[in-house]
Amino acid sequence: MWEYMNAEYFQNLKKSPSEMRVFVPMCGNAVDMLMLYNLGFTVVGVEYCENAIDMFFNDHAIPKQKNPSAPWISSAHVPNISEDGRIVLLKGDILKCTPESLPYSQFDIIWDRAAFGSINFCDRQAYANLMLSILATDGMHLIDTFEYDQQQFGGPPTHVGRDGLLQYYGDECSITEVNRHDCLQPDHPKRDIMLRKGLTSFAYEVINVMKKL
Repeated sequence: MWEYMNAEYFQNLKKSPSEMRVFVPMCGNAVDMLMLYNLGFTVVGVEYCENAIDMFFNDHAIPKQKNPSAPWISSAHVPNISEDGRIVLLKGDILKCTPESLPYSQFDIIWDRAAFGSINFCDRQAYANLMLSILATDGMHLIDTFEYDQQQFGGPPTHVGRDGLLQYYGDECSITEVNRHDCLQPDHPKRDIMLRKGLTSFAYEVINVMKKL
């Protein structure tokens, strides 16, 4: 597991989690969403693979609403909603989302668990524009990224890094490092894998993208 989702990221929020909404693009069946849910957040995810969505609800024994109905629901994104309404996972293409096709038009937090790095280069600006359109003015857009010498390794995971994000978010946003792990440290579980690929450096970073006020 690459992700370093940490509850400490959310200790100094201006509102309580019960008042906040988190968006998880290309969410899969990530356990991160359960952690966010258990902290009290309302969680909305988008995932193309229906099996991953079913697995998430089944693995964590979260009952779903039967025949959910809401004005924002469309055939483009099939909704899967927990009985308490605090987890909404939409089956569909993230790049076909709009603020109007989501249950909320604005989110306090976006947790991007390597989604950006999975997007084709030609679609990355459209993806970034979508994220900015649904990010609240004072919201946090947390992105986990991988940084390494691309001449040594072509991925996956895809190299992004802070400089790569500046290309798509830099004009409108401030970009700061929240967390960084050197994956070639002796005790890191991915160290041997990365060394076998010929890498002399490999870092995992969590970066916060915030709109300039």
